[in-house]
Amino acid sequence: MNHKILICTTFRDFTGGENDRFQKLFLKSIREQSFTDYLLVVTLFGEKNVKKEVADIIGDKVIFIDMPPQKYKFSLTDVVLNGIENVSVTNATILLWCTSDIVFEKNYLQTIVNNYSDSYAGITHPNYYVSDTADLSDAKLGTAIRGIDVLFFSTALLLNKNVISDIKDNKFIGWGVFENFLASIGANYAQKRINTVNVSNVYKCENEKKIDEVTSQNRDYEVNYNLFINYLKKNRFSLRYRLLMFCHFKYKNICKKKYALGLRDREGFSNLISCMVPDFINNKRKIYN
Repeated sequence: MNHKILICTTFRDFTGGENDRFQKLFLKSIREQSFTDYLLVVTLFGEKNVKKEVADIIGDKVIFIDMPPQKYKFSLTDVVLNGIENVSVTNATILLWCTSDIVFEKNYLQTIVNNYSDSYAGITHPNYYVSDTADLSDAKLGTAIRGIDVLFFSTALLLNKNVISDIKDNKFIGWGVFENFLASIGANYAQKRINTVNVSNVYKCENEKKIDEVTSQNRDYEVNYNLFINYLKKNRFSLRYRLLMFCHFKYKNICKKKYALGLRDREGFSNLISCMVPDFINNKRKIYN
């Protein structure tokens, strides 16, 4: 079976600053993939200089979608839906959503193709983390209580009417919780669920965030958190999907190499206990991953 992958993402402004470095590394890591039958689907929310910078590195293997001005800064729901809308015209078999401050290993796309199933979903978690000024060789493996920056699905799964309805009916705006939402979709709809960590990895840049940006993100988080909890209750899915560690455990690691999940500190141990406690006992606690 021939495969085509849609990689769906959005970018920050390209300003010539330090943040540009990792966004360009992200693009170069896509260009250098051993599997080359892909298209990058970039959703734009008015960000500056994105089209030129992306095209300079990716060339013509990109689709740009400009969103009209909205009250929110950006929506990752829009990013995924724009990808889904391009499935039929591109004959894509896999859709991948990711952030744009990560770097893929060269065999990443080939790895998700090799493990393809018509009803599958996958993550790469934890990430390997590196500061925005360090070399990738200095990266350290994170823990299961830190963010999921990549999720991929067979497009056959995403075109399921119930899955499309779930995505369209739950509009996430700004930052926060969206990865939990996508992970819960994969966990509850996919027959095969995989985690590629230590087979093919993702490197994540840790950025310093401005105070006003953090304040805005906290507001977005509250909106998205409440939306997600209502979604879980409506569908009678476990409320523990609000825990990234719980999401992590729903995907089978295809590598036998063991790694630490960060259970020795208070936060990690608390998250592990919360993953084990039934919903009716522990359904009020908010988790800020």
